[in-house]
Amino acid sequence: MSKLTSRARFALVLATALACVPAARADVIEAVVGDTFDITTTKAACLIGRSGGQKKIECFLATNRGIIPGTYGVTLTEGGLATVNKVDSTGRTNDPIWSRKKASAAVPPPQYVGIVLGDSFILRIKRGFLGCKVFDIPTGDPRFRGPKVQCWRSTLEKPFPLTYGVALSNTFALAFKYDSKGRPQNAFVRFQPKG
Repeated sequence: MSKLTSRARFALVLATALACVPAARADVIEAVVGDTFDITTTKAACLIGRSGGQKKIECFLATNRGIIPGTYGVTLTEGGLATVNKVDSTGRTNDPIWSRKKASAAVPPPQYVGIVLGDSFILRIKRGFLGCKVFDIPTGDPRFRGPKVQCWRSTLEKPFPLTYGVALSNTFALAFKYDSKGRPQNAFVRFQPKG
């Protein structure tokens, strides 16, 4: 696991907390299985899928030729499983390098949507949503600056406590846990390879 100074960890957790604050002009798009979200100004793309009977959101770095080999991606499932995955040389993911799950927990045609900073998308699940938001971190540790997409399990108002969330940018993939009051903490991070 990459080591973060306490100051860098605080900045990351603070920036993560800000992701939960709605932006004034943000669009919220309801997703369905099969949808793809292209996070403009980044290489990140999020795919809405289903695996083992559960809905999921997977985010990876990609080009028009597919997922970029050697990078990291993140997944969040309806059942609360959060993972960070390494993409192999063929563009496929194998076993997660980090994985955590909470303690207990008719389809229209798919759409392709380009989203921008401030936009959000949600996927309805039993008793809530998988939600993702695109936002910018303009200050702090340079490794965490810039646009990112962050996803979490939630009600309409706030993340579920004691669950995990994930985030992806051109420079990092991370997972974090929400405490009993819904505050993010304890980040696990992998930095994307340079180049």
